[in-house]
Amino acid sequence: RPPRSTLFPYTTLFRSPKYKLFVKGSEEARPEGSQHYTGQGKAAYLNGDSYDGEYVEGLRRGKGVYTFKQFGDTFEGHYVENKKDGFGKMTYKAAVGEDGEVEEGAKPRGGTYVGYLSQGKRGCKTPGGEGVPDGTFTYINGDEYVGQWCQGKKHGKGTYTYAKDGSSLVGEWDNGKMTRSEERRVGKECRSRWS
Repeated sequence: RPPRSTLFPYTTLFRSPKYKLFVKGSEEARPEGSQHYTGQGKAAYLNGDSYDGEYVEGLRRGKGVYTFKQFGDTFEGHYVENKKDGFGKMTYKAAVGEDGEVEEGAKPRGGTYVGYLSQGKRGCKTPGGEGVPDGTFTYINGDEYVGQWCQGKKHGKGTYTYAKDGSSLVGEWDNGKMTRSEERRVGKECRSRWS
């Protein structure tokens, strides 16, 4: 019998995928999953997630829709090397129990992000680096942030508008925190404050 170290590469090369891939026009799952596959496909993951979209050489590349089972969140947009990358729309669902009611004590959850992503995160990879930083996040309570993002956080110029009274903060963010702002009120005298 060969030593375990020589068996390891063989067993990892032919292990079963953690999802089933159904290619367009077929009712049978591909035994090898997406390995070396190029074309349209639907993946059903063991954790309940699903992906319906383009594959190139076995990876999610191009346009697709990914649905997360846990809350029913969806991402519709572009992928590069299995990561959200380019323009897309991420919809976050409210946390609800099996009866359809919001779970007691749960943090408010939900909203929609429309804009650019890089390597799976909102905005660009690095401050001032590659990628388009622009995006809009509309929160479940109706508040909205329109501006720049980096590595998934507000970063750069942006405007946060409160749905409750229409007032807004216009300013600059650094790593998710506001560093400089001007407050604007709708229908009232404009007051500003810089921090």
